Amino acid sequence: MKKQYNFKRVLDKLMLFAFLGVGGLIFQAQDASQIDDDVSDRWKIRNSAYEYSYTPLPQPMVVVTTPDGFDNFDMGIDNAESSIAVHPVNHTWFATGWNGVGFVPATHHTETGHDPWLVNNPSLPGTLGDPWMAYDSLGNLFYINMNGSQTGTWIVKSTDNGLTWGPAVAGCHGFDRENIACDQTGGPYANYVYCGETISAAGGASFYRSTDNGASFQSMTTLSPHRLPGFMICVGPNGGTQGGAVYGVTYDYSGSITNQTYYFHRSDDGGATWNNNISSIPGIGVSGIHGGSGRGSINGARTRAYPMIAADNSYGPYRGRLYCVWANNPGGVSGLNSEIYMKYSTDLGVSWSSTITVNDNPGTTSDEWFPAVWCDKKDGKLYVKWYSTQENPATFQTNVYAAYSTTGGTTFTPSTKVSNQSFPYPNVGPCAGCVTNYRGDYDGIVSNGKTSMSAWFDGRNATWGSYSGYFPDFAMKVSTDSVQMNGINDSQFVFVSIPAVKLYTDTALFSATVSPVPGTGTLQFTFLNSTSSTVQNSLVTFPDSLRLRIMATGGVPTGFYNVTVTGNGPNGTPVHVRTFTVNVGLIGLISNNSNVPESFRLYQNYPNPFNPMTNINFDIIKSGNVKLTVFDITGKEVETLVNGNLSPGSYTYEFDASNRASGIYFYRLETREFTGIKKMVMVK
Repeated sequence: MKKQYNFKRVLDKLMLFAFLGVGGLIFQAQDASQIDDDVSDRWKIRNSAYEYSYTPLPQPMVVVTTPDGFDNFDMGIDNAESSIAVHPVNHTWFATGWNGVGFVPATHHTETGHDPWLVNNPSLPGTLGDPWMAYDSLGNLFYINMNGSQTGTWIVKSTDNGLTWGPAVAGCHGFDRENIACDQTGGPYANYVYCGETISAAGGASFYRSTDNGASFQSMTTLSPHRLPGFMICVGPNGGTQGGAVYGVTYDYSGSITNQTYYFHRSDDGGATWNNNISSIPGIGVSGIHGGSGRGSINGARTRAYPMIAADNSYGPYRGRLYCVWANNPGGVSGLNSEIYMKYSTDLGVSWSSTITVNDNPGTTSDEWFPAVWCDKKDGKLYVKWYSTQENPATFQTNVYAAYSTTGGTTFTPSTKVSNQSFPYPNVGPCAGCVTNYRGDYDGIVSNGKTSMSAWFDGRNATWGSYSGYFPDFAMKVSTDSVQMNGINDSQFVFVSIPAVKLYTDTALFSATVSPVPGTGTLQFTFLNSTSSTVQNSLVTFPDSLRLRIMATGGVPTGFYNVTVTGNGPNGTPVHVRTFTVNVGLIGLISNNSNVPESFRLYQNYPNPFNPMTNINFDIIKSGNVKLTVFDITGKEVETLVNGNLSPGSYTYEFDASNRASGIYFYRLETREFTGIKKMVMVK
């Protein structure tokens, strides 16, 4: 009777604690205000009180996979206006910079090319946003942000992809929309860093450079005419001289703010001296509907007029071409539907091609806006990304689209979705005090010789989501969430498939790892052809699939083992990860390991009463041996359901009591750190 007494005493105490325990969460919100500036491309801060409700949230860093198998990467919630950079050698190293809440710096970086996107923000004396990023050829990452007095910029450098940052250095001066670019070549100006900023509403654009790897910046010139934010810089070759042409584009209006002109400038000596106004592109008008103060708008959210530029630094057939991309209504007329336009120059910006429409649906009722451009340094492939309402123009249902050109910009691939879920643009707001609802006015795209990655504001959850995604890309699926097997000389198969692609034509390579590694025995993974026993770990045609054989040898201990399957391109990108669990010897137990629980917990079985099946759920937060046991009303142990090593996660045991009599039973969960007991009733 002593054993039975101790059991009941433990049960009584556990039930008492369960009913007396009380917990709560208190959420505090911060208020923020967006007061639109008629001239600049950013908000003005009015006092320290904000007029719209915004709560900074923890950055979840999750991979968003849609049922068709395509991924986007959710970096969390920031404040729009994103810049993205990729390491010149490590092709899976990406970094992004965003406006943060209250304009504090907001940065994210990944060294795996997928997840996690980590947050390690630089410390700056005071900032007002418009961040931009660029890499030099040595792997130094530079980040620029407007200073807190709106008179210039701060620049910081990271040597480890944004994990740590050096001290802040004063950069170019001005009041709005800064830009930064690096010479990524091995030419005479290798690793020079260039920055520029709009000085004032009629004061031109300042141009600065650093010749000491970002330790200091010197003023070189003021480029004009320029009175609207959006001064852009890029670096290209000049004949055989790598980095021998530094370009700047300014823009101005004459008579009407809806009739604007882009002006191009070039330096042939690393930014020391300049050839001003070497050419122009006139007739730039409204993108969307004229929203007042020279602003175009899409569904009441502000668009932009300034362009983006890129140069071909490759040794391909179009080396040296300069590209200019912008969004505009046909003829610049308000109320028409905006398109993505491009021109290219083959003579160092002196003259320009005819206008090329990038999006493949010109003349329709959809709007296209916010283009970003990048020219790959390795192969000269030209990438352009933008927003589009192609899915449903009537409701402004918006996706991010992209296309690329391998013909020097003369032709483009079909417009292809990069985002894997649309949203009614902007889906966040309204913006108090804004002339037009402000959701930033730029974002970015980069490439690494095999694929590109874009970063953009995404309103799919009615928040200021910070998202990224690959293009070209492939979808990826595994055929199951879990498999069961014995620990000795047993095997199972899981299909790994690429069901669809987004213009992806390269090789997809696959690998698999297991965690935890079994203490004894081995779990072996072999990729095989989908219909034969031929060993094969790659796919080159799509759609297609492989079989993954899991073989247990040498007595693998009972427990759950998490298998990670990685699919990636030849240089490591694009990269996607899928997981499933291998249940060795624990029949009836299901792993629900989508998230790691916060505490150990044993839940009430469901249904209860039951006949004859019921589910017993429990949470484990630390790897180790777990025992789940059933007792009868006298305290006698009648069945051990689980007794093996489990990883952190949530689990469900499907208990079948067909061979048990009706009555009251107790079930107990035991780990090294936790014991929990619950009562259940079997009624036949």
